[in-house]
Amino acid sequence: MTEWDPELPDDWRDLENGHELVVGALMRAYKRRDDEHIAELVDVAGELAGYGAFIAANALASIGVSYVLGVPLESVLDEYQSETTGSERARLIRAEAPATEVTSRVLAITAFIARREGRTDDALALYRDAAHAADEVGDSLGAAQLLQSIGALHHETGDTSEARKATTEALERYEQLGDIVGTVGTELNLVEYAAVEDRTDEARQRLQRLEKRAHDAGDPHLAGSWLARSAVMDMFDGDAQGGRTKLRRVLKNAERRGDTQLQIAALGHLAQSQRDGGHQLRALAYAERALAAAEESGDPVLFVDTAHELAIDYAKIEDFDRAVPLLRRAVEKAVGVHRSQALADLGAVLVSQALDARVSESTSPDAEESGLAEAEDVLLGAVKDLIRNGDEEWASRGLRNLRIVWLASGHSEEGARHLRNFAVNGGGVSSSFAGECFRLSGLLMMDAGADSSEALDLLRSAARLLGAVDSPRASLLLDFARVAEHSYRALDVALALYDDALDELSPSDQPTVFGNALNDSALVLMKLDDDERALERLQAASEIAQDRSDRVLGALVEMNVGEIYSRAHRPHDARPHFERAAAQAEAFGDDERAALALASLANTFVNDDDASDYETARSVARRAEELAKRSGDENARSRAAGALASLAFADGDLDDAYLLWEQARQIAAPNRRPIYEGFMLHALASRRDGVVFGRQLERFARAAQKNHTELLFAEQLWPSANVWLRHGDVRRSAKVLAYSILLASAGHSATKRDHRVLFDNQVAASTEANIAVMRVLAYAGNMLTMEVIPADLRDRLHPTLLKALTTHGVADDEAATMVAYIEEFAREDE
Repeated sequence: MTEWDPELPDDWRDLENGHELVVGALMRAYKRRDDEHIAELVDVAGELAGYGAFIAANALASIGVSYVLGVPLESVLDEYQSETTGSERARLIRAEAPATEVTSRVLAITAFIARREGRTDDALALYRDAAHAADEVGDSLGAAQLLQSIGALHHETGDTSEARKATTEALERYEQLGDIVGTVGTELNLVEYAAVEDRTDEARQRLQRLEKRAHDAGDPHLAGSWLARSAVMDMFDGDAQGGRTKLRRVLKNAERRGDTQLQIAALGHLAQSQRDGGHQLRALAYAERALAAAEESGDPVLFVDTAHELAIDYAKIEDFDRAVPLLRRAVEKAVGVHRSQALADLGAVLVSQALDARVSESTSPDAEESGLAEAEDVLLGAVKDLIRNGDEEWASRGLRNLRIVWLASGHSEEGARHLRNFAVNGGGVSSSFAGECFRLSGLLMMDAGADSSEALDLLRSAARLLGAVDSPRASLLLDFARVAEHSYRALDVALALYDDALDELSPSDQPTVFGNALNDSALVLMKLDDDERALERLQAASEIAQDRSDRVLGALVEMNVGEIYSRAHRPHDARPHFERAAAQAEAFGDDERAALALASLANTFVNDDDASDYETARSVARRAEELAKRSGDENARSRAAGALASLAFADGDLDDAYLLWEQARQIAAPNRRPIYEGFMLHALASRRDGVVFGRQLERFARAAQKNHTELLFAEQLWPSANVWLRHGDVRRSAKVLAYSILLASAGHSATKRDHRVLFDNQVAASTEANIAVMRVLAYAGNMLTMEVIPADLRDRLHPTLLKALTTHGVADDEAATMVAYIEEFAREDE
């Protein structure tokens, strides 16, 4: 029995009705107006909150709030039985109740409960009120501790500036009091904040100053915390092994003393060091030990943190059977923003699980649809919660994962509507967040192939909002234009965005950026076959380059002008531009670009129908080869070898052309080799070497499948098919066309299956795959339908192609449908 309350046994914590006994003691102290024991009993609310018993914790704290506010005893039980938080009523204390020690204590406990529940704004306000009350009653130590809590809470929310401000004030208080334990603890907090903000020199200096004081404080937890922080700094400086050795010492001592908090921290750092070193399985072992320790402690916050971390580790190795249930447990135990973050990651892992099953073809379409639907529901709920909690960084991550869901499920337009609603009806979201919503919405509308004007309006809104806070609007417009151009081939959207950026930019204040924007928009116009307007913009960019003696921009512009004239079969007009591009590039030491310009120049002498000049072409190509070798760039070297091969081919030396294209193939990167393989096959077909042609076709097809370049290789095959057909070898022509069609189909299917990461680079690959397939279909269809092909050959090609397709495993009816579709596609394309 306690001396001050005979009805409260000393071992009340061990009794089943311990909570009821505390409530009874609290009510009796309330009746006696016993400040000291009211404060002591309200502390039990903090213990309960620490174990996640928030209803009971809030009920006890509410009785304390009523006591401070002077609520009559007979009304107190109504507050207790309501099972509501006392935070809102506690905010009245500072204005309506005198400052006393019990006032400060009740406010501090209520703040702690709010913090554990994830109600950060409430917690910060209550901690500040508690600190003011402590100051007013002269409790300097209490005020310092509360300021330290404020700093730690700001750090948890990512506001390191406010964290440092509050913690520095706490440090000053501790130093005035001569409290070495408090001083060392706050110094260690400041070390962590400095490290998070990449102020590593400051962090090291603080650590060095602290070493002796941390060990002299006589607190093993502080000494271990110092050593752990020192270990992290060692690993940051590159001494991973030394840092891990220190952490293992920390871990051993913490386990011996039963210091669970430090034990879990050490295990977490050890796990992270193994992740950073690429040792995922070793990281898992430490993370699993951390979770076991957290579960044993019974602390729900420690459990949620460690379970969340471990679940992500499982997801990274695609062990979804362990990742998903663990994240569900974390969500069940978490509260506030921690629950929202765990929920967001659960949604992300569910997306990965569904799409991984798609790639491995280990699930049915219905199961995949169900998995994506659950992921969507979870992520939408998480994003809404995160917005309510003011955590826009995590909410943005959730939106990006939702974009993947909508892409994968084919619901891009529906997703775009959701995103617009978040931007407009999100309830006080920032301009930055609203801008991100509009950006993703615009991308989804381009994904959907919807009305381009709507996508354009959304991206313009994104640039307006993001430009107000993050980057200059013109810079954002240029970024969006490049994504629209390269990832989506939405050329009308890209051109409009480039024009918007040019309207924003000043040719006098930002000449280089303006000139590059002119050049980039000219490339879009070239793709739109508007060479006249493209040349106008390139001329304006050239004038900027000349005025500023900008050889880099000048070389780029000259190269593009040369390409326009070459494409228009005007080699005489193209040559001076390629010559200037090469000269300017070589002048500023860009041998790679100079070699590419000379390779293009050489081709103008080969492809001149009026007066080809093979000797000059050979001389220029040799110079390109020399510069390419000097640059060491494989693309430039292969292009130079290719120019020499084209020259040999045009000169009728098919054997030399074949060898030079083979050389170019060997130089090129694997993803570029199909281009030269197509040329090699063209040379073999032209010299009617059917035996070698058949062998190389098989070899190159296998290489394309191995390197995932089926689509690019499929595109290169139609010239060979055309040559064999003109030779009258319908069987070989049909075989080549069948390879082209089947490889294109396989490559397209592989691209569509790979939805594990659907950001702009993957979208670009998917778009390019669609375009490549259309080109293959157009080539094949033209050979089947165009009147320039002799009628007797066309008539024979159709059944022979059907036979070639069935020979390679296509069912008869599927082959007939495929060929009919190709013919229809070609007629529509005309």
